[in-house]
Amino acid sequence: MYSLGALQKSCRHLFLVSDSMKSLVAQEVLLLLSQVVVLSYLSFPLSLLICKFEMERFLDVTQKKRNILARLGGVLKSERLCVDTSDRSSSQLNTTHSSAFFN
Repeated sequence: MYSLGALQKSCRHLFLVSDSMKSLVAQEVLLLLSQVVVLSYLSFPLSLLICKFEMERFLDVTQKKRNILARLGGVLKSERLCVDTSDRSSSQLNTTHSSAFFN
């Protein structure tokens, strides 16, 4: 079982990492929260409950954004491959950049 100290450290870490890592850290915080709450919500501090709900909402929004970006990325990749064939080097560079961004 994790301690509240580990949970607080993970919460602080969430605000220090880059946007690409926030989802992973938020998942870690949720895991810690689920392991800290063993007996009942009555003995659990309200601030940590609020934190748990905020993390769940953050993960939900992050997943929706990721799904939208993935769909948009597929459309952009197919359009770039069809339209931009005149300059091979810039076409390859754009396709590589978009695939790295959307994966």
